Amino acid sequence: MEKSENLTSTFTILCPYGIVLAADSIGTIRNPFSGEVEKIIPNIQKIYGFSKVGFGTSFWGLGFVGDKPILDFLAEFEESSVEKTDTLDQVAEKLRDHLSKVTPKISDRMGLHLAGYATINGKPTPQLRHVFHEKWHIAGVFVAENCHIESLGPVRKQFPAYRPYPPLFNGDNAIANCLVNFIPAMTNEQQKIAPALLKLEECIDLAALVVGVSIQRLNYYVDPQYRKVPKTVDGTVFIAKITPDKGFEWVKKGIDWSSSNSSGGRRRSSNRISPSNCL
Repeated sequence: MEKSENLTSTFTILCPYGIVLAADSIGTIRNPFSGEVEKIIPNIQKIYGFSKVGFGTSFWGLGFVGDKPILDFLAEFEESSVEKTDTLDQVAEKLRDHLSKVTPKISDRMGLHLAGYATINGKPTPQLRHVFHEKWHIAGVFVAENCHIESLGPVRKQFPAYRPYPPLFNGDNAIANCLVNFIPAMTNEQQKIAPALLKLEECIDLAALVVGVSIQRLNYYVDPQYRKVPKTVDGTVFIAKITPDKGFEWVKKGIDWSSSNSSGGRRRSSNRISPSNCL
């Protein structure tokens, strides 16, 4: 069985009223040779709030940075490197540099959605950055990408984003791609998501839908050998929001869309949080 890259579901969306970050909540440990899932770890928190600056981040890929769970890594990074006066770009650049200095150098795919407000033309404006390492990068090299200036693949061609409020999704992105890109293309733009017209509550519902259906769809899929695909996206949906007045706040911890919810509806959960080797 090939090693799957879809080890999590993260979805971040901006609108005029705020920012929403969402993620599933399981971790997986795979055999490094076969790629088979050897262990599923439940109740993983994949969203972190920077209390000093009111920003938030969700993460995909590795669950550890060096020998530290990524939540511990982020808490130590905030304590040692983030100042209350830092802008979103300053935090993104510091985080990029901090990750680049980790030893041994990181060679696996991983990334963080970093979101918060920046003052643009005198107004607080929702902004999104993506700090990540991809296959085409040299080991240890991270990029701090401004998501409002789109980039394409390993060749960093930049041009103004075609969406003023760009959504960002990583890991298992099939559902997000379908809703954001495929359906508009199939309907000749007669049906499309316009974040500029959404309320914050609608963004929260959309984020829950994207990650929730990403969890549920794996109940029905098989691999090329007609074996059930492993549940590499599962558990409860964690959601946080960021607003100019209150900064980072938790919305839901979380909504249960997992296969154990046999009723097919959504159920609130208050599970404990623990770290993982791989998200």
